[in-house]
Formats: sequence, structure tokens, C-alpha cells
Amino acid sequence: NENAIIFAFDPNGNTIFAYAFDKGTGFSPSFATDVALDYNPFSTGVAIYVVGYAFYNDYDGFLAKFDNTGALLFYKTFGDGKREHPQAVAVDNYGFVYVAGHTNSFSAGGDYDVFVAKFDKFGTLQWFNTYDTSANDFATSIAVGDDVIYISGTTYVSGNADAFYAKLDAAGNLVYAFRSGLAGDDFGNKLRTNVHSSQDVFFVNLVGYSSASAPSSFASLSLTVGTPTVTVDDRTSIISTQSITPYTPSASIATVPSSSINIPDNANQRAYVYKFDPQVEINTSTDLPINIIYLLAILVGTGITI
Repeated sequence: NENAIIFAFDPNGNTIFAYAFDKGTGFSPSFATDVALDYNPFSTGVAIYVVGYAFYNDYDGFLAKFDNTGALLFYKTFGDGKREHPQAVAVDNYGFVYVAGHTNSFSAGGDYDVFVAKFDKFGTLQWFNTYDTSANDFATSIAVGDDVIYISGTTYVSGNADAFYAKLDAAGNLVYAFRSGLAGDDFGNKLRTNVHSSQDVFFVNLVGYSSASAPSSFASLSLTVGTPTVTVDDRTSIISTQSITPYTPSASIATVPSSSINIPDNANQRAYVYKFDPQVEINTSTDLPINIIYLLAILVGTGITI
């Protein structure tokens, strides 16, 4: 079986601890997908949260909490009969934990819907919302601020893959959502927030990749919000952690050239970075070019252009 693993390293790359955590015997694969730290002043000590999915009757999402020595504090699963695939986790300034991913438990046609779940520091579910179009939708990243949540991922509502970006309030209500209008397939991967130190301006940055050769405007995305009931199970008592030894390769890591980066794929896919001003309230009935502040860079197959 595949087991989820957790590693901790010091700033020099030395291993502090390394554990695999196993959910039991039989067919029981478990996959960890993201990790977040809670070290804010409203919490006691440093906590490590890991999310992923594990097979029970089907694949259920899990939220695991460890202390800074790697000791397991709790392991809870959540789902509703089909598949929940958490992909991202974030912690706010008050110690609440937010998990984003996708599920096919609540779609009549079996399509995947985006979900966001909020837990307290004890793993108690506060709310669980779904966000869906008429097609498959997948969330891959989440970031939280003061009473606001940002999610990103990929939707297939247009027939092709489109990156999407959405803003939610603290209760999980949808504020706005929009998708990329690039020709071909484009995918939203990771989303991060930052404050511009010289201007004290807050921005959201979205990275991903696309088969399009040029940027385009973003269009409004209609998402239906659901509030289904999910079952949360505390399975801490059946989880065993096993110490593992990381492998250090003897070969040196090649230095990335500074002049150009070649991407050896046949689809001529390009990485992109977009920077958004999330403070603008969006009119969801129109296109949204105002929220594309500028394209920072496109990495093309033959080199880098800025």
C-alpha cells in the first residue's frame, strides 16, 4: 500500500523527523497532498496540518494534525459515499483550518465539484460548501486573509480546461468567480497572496500553465453554491506512524541555466503568472479585464520572455 508521509527539515536540509502514517491493513492506500503550519499567537505551540485522501469504502478526505515533533494529535476523515480529494490547506490568524479540493459525492451526473471546508483547531467541522458549474470543476489551491478566502483551480464548463479564481467571504459565501479566456487548455495550479511593501497594496498571484500563445481577458464564472452534509469520523486511534529514513542521492543536482529554460513537451505548453487586485468588486455579468493587473511572465518552450 501507498502511505502518506510527512517530513520536517531544518534550514540546512537536515531531517528533523520523517514519518509514514498508515491507516490499517488490506487495501488502504493513503495520499498526502498539502501541508500548512499554524504558528500564530492565538494558538498554543506550532501545529502542522496535512490533508489528503485515503481509501475506506471509497476515497475520503482526511485532515491530520501533528505537533512540531511529528507526534500525531488527530486524524479525521470526511466524505459522503463517493470521492473527496482535498488538494490544499491553509490556516487563518485565529487557528481555523480551511481545506479545498473536489468531490463527486453530490453531483447527480457524477461530475466533480469544488469544495471548501472549514475546521477548528480540534478538527471539528464548521461548514462544508460545494461550488459547481454544469461540468467538472477541480480546486487545487487555497489562501486565506482577514475574513476572506481565495481558491483557484480548473473548470471544464467551456468544453476546454480553463483556470478559475474565486473569492469567498468568511462564511464560504461566493463573492465572485471568473475563468480564463485563453484559447485551448489552461490550468490553474497555485495561488498565493502578498502585500506590496512599498505601497501597502494587497495582491493575489495565480500560476499555472496553458497551451495558448498569448494572454487573454478573464470572463465571469457562474458557480452554484451548495451546503451538503458530510460525515466526519475521528480515526486517530487506528492510525500508526512509522519512522522512515530519507534517501540522500549522491549525484549533484544540475544547475538551472539562467539564459533560457526549455520545456520538452509536445503540446508547447507555457507557464504563466497572473497578478490580481482582489479588492475590486466584480460585476459578474461582464468580462473582467480590470482585474488583470498585468502579466508578469510567460515561460515559453524556447526560453523566457518578461
